[in-house]
Amino acid sequence: PAVDFTGLPVSVCINASDIVLTGFPAGGIFAGPGISGDVFSPANAGSGGSIPVTYTYTDNYGCSNSITKYILVHALPVVGITGLNAIYCPNAPAANISGFPTGGLFSGPGITGNVFDPSLVSPGGTYPVTYTYSDIYGCSNSITTIVTITALQAVSITGLSSLYCTTDAMVTVTASEQGGVFSFSGNGF
Repeated sequence: PAVDFTGLPVSVCINASDIVLTGFPAGGIFAGPGISGDVFSPANAGSGGSIPVTYTYTDNYGCSNSITKYILVHALPVVGITGLNAIYCPNAPAANISGFPTGGLFSGPGITGNVFDPSLVSPGGTYPVTYTYSDIYGCSNSITTIVTITALQAVSITGLSSLYCTTDAMVTVTASEQGGVFSFSGNGF
């Protein structure tokens, strides 16, 4: 008998939806990597190279014929982000970030092009920064990195008066948070 089948594209991405195949005449059997019944699953077929899919039909007289077609299953591109820290102060300078392979798009709060600006998001929270890339086959992959914007510490100084004379004795001042540096700015020296 003459046999054929339809529904199998030339190529797909490994994360594509399952594909229903139709054999002619009806009632034959499909075989090959990623085949379950009359369904081809790219995720179960593997990637790299041509994947054979065969349809075999046997008629009422026991005569059998088959046809094999091939599909190329493409792996998803491997993507990454560089230049992005895990933690930022809200007053930190904007960071130039890179995605690889080049040519993808960044998205998320604080993102403009390939720049992450911590001042554009609220402090004291975590935010996703995502890089998405699509290759020449239309296969798309993304990676998300979580960035934490810390809240600035409230700092106060005790032990100071608002007015001093040059003859006044030295005073001891105390900060509400330890580890900082005192500095003075004024006129009169």
